[in-house]
Amino acid sequence: MDDTPISGVLRRTARIVESNSGGPIRFIITGRRTVPTGRWHSNKTGRSQPWEARAERDHFFVCDADTDVASYMAQPHRLEIDVGTKNPLIYLPDVTITRADGSVEVVEIKRACEVLKKEYLEKLGLAEEVYAGLGWGFRILTDVEIRREPRFRNARRICAHQPAVVTTQQTLDVLAHIGEHGFGTMGDLARLLGDGADGWACLHALVVQRLLHVDLDTPPRRWADAAVSLVDSSRNARRSSR
Repeated sequence: MDDTPISGVLRRTARIVESNSGGPIRFIITGRRTVPTGRWHSNKTGRSQPWEARAERDHFFVCDADTDVASYMAQPHRLEIDVGTKNPLIYLPDVTITRADGSVEVVEIKRACEVLKKEYLEKLGLAEEVYAGLGWGFRILTDVEIRREPRFRNARRICAHQPAVVTTQQTLDVLAHIGEHGFGTMGDLARLLGDGADGWACLHALVVQRLLHVDLDTPPRRWADAAVSLVDSSRNARRSSR
């Protein structure tokens, strides 16, 4: 638990409280909720990520498939902001993302059709102020933005294969192919890794593992011809998501 006081850009006092386990600060599945809830096991993060709206789960798909995302965590912490009253203002973000360059972004996920109350918008504004004092980004992400095509379709395709087991020899074969030719395509590497669906599953798993990068905005009809490159390990984040 981290309860060190934080000074925001307007000298507002706040603190971030994290779970002692290093995982999500709260477990949102209670058995009493009437909205869709669940857990997504992320191979990228090596843990189960809870979600309480399908847009949150869909965002996890994109995070797992996007090689610029080094790590992420759902329900990462509780932000307590001193607003001059007896009790602090409490904010629980949906996700924090650590990108390959080490930068951190806090994300609040909402439906595009949702109208946020003035009080809630003010809370988000105060949270953004505190995060800015830490050098973190903050944004509201809508379900429409998360499901933007073809990015979302490709992310779902990749994540469907994230549990696939890739042998050391298969990984070496991929590295040798790209080293020899200077590049690779999704179709060529899938054939190198196996016949049919098995080859594609291994290839997609290597994207989730952040060995290979492919442009998620590639049109589906050009997926087999999409260029594949090695992830630049020199840009890997040196710190984990809060």
